[in-house]
Amino acid sequence: MKLEFSTMLAMMLFSVISVISVVRLPIKFAKEPRYQFGGIMNLHKEEQGSITIVALLILVVLTILGITLSRTTTLDLRIGTNELVRKQNFYVAEGGVYREAAEVGEGSSYVVANINQPYKVAAQVSGNVSETGVFNSFGTKTGPLPGASHQIPVVSGTPYDFQVDYVGFYLPPKGYSVDQFSRYDFDIDADVNNVNVNARFYRIGPKAK
Repeated sequence: MKLEFSTMLAMMLFSVISVISVVRLPIKFAKEPRYQFGGIMNLHKEEQGSITIVALLILVVLTILGITLSRTTTLDLRIGTNELVRKQNFYVAEGGVYREAAEVGEGSSYVVANINQPYKVAAQVSGNVSETGVFNSFGTKTGPLPGASHQIPVVSGTPYDFQVDYVGFYLPPKGYSVDQFSRYDFDIDADVNNVNVNARFYRIGPKAK
């Protein structure tokens, strides 16, 4: 955008210089002035007319430049404001993902009743009480969300919509005995004003049977 504006400015200045040169050409290449009093007055009038035209052209160009610069500045301001709001929503959504990951890691907050079936474990949907809470593998709500308010920051913060899905169990990472432990994966999705953050977390538990 700045490059386009600079190019436009250069073209306008070039146009002004060209117009000035063209307007002054009749004076520069005019016939030799007459030395009578009346002839000198006519020459002054021609010069004054040329200067007036050039001044008007410069005024028009400056007006156009001012309008263009004003519109460009307004557009940049709007873009900057929208980007700031988007970043704020992103940070809240990201904080929400880690907030729910802490509940997953705690172990007793989001209990997986059926480890053999992927399902929605918990969710928060703004304005929808029936879809906010903890769920079983049949999709039935079994209770409210655990812990403090699910918002960022927790006290007087911005609420976020989220969903925690149990994905399944897998072999544990290195350092854990495959005979005693399993890795249980969860997908966590958080959303704030259509800004979405998604991540996968896991917790280590007793070997799945």
